Amino acid sequence: MILWAIWSNHNRRIFEGRFDEPTEIVDRAGRLLGDFLVCSGLDELVKPKQVVFKHKWKAPKHGCVKLNVDIAIDDALGFISNGVVARDDRG
Repeated sequence: MILWAIWSNHNRRIFEGRFDEPTEIVDRAGRLLGDFLVCSGLDELVKPKQVVFKHKWKAPKHGCVKLNVDIAIDDALGFISNGVVARDDRG
């Protein structure tokens, strides 16, 4: 689906002079895949799997700090958010 969405965007750019942002292309591919799964009856068979992490957080060596960084983008609302967590050897 993603390749089709990229190819379709390429053709739109050449023949219509329009160009979509990469996030729009990925969103379109996701919608196409969702539509395909529903129309083919596979949506009940394909369910997202829950990710289970088997390892625990380990403290860094004394005098060091671990950083966890994340970012979220909501193109529809135009919001960007980020977060940082810094932990030393005491947690």
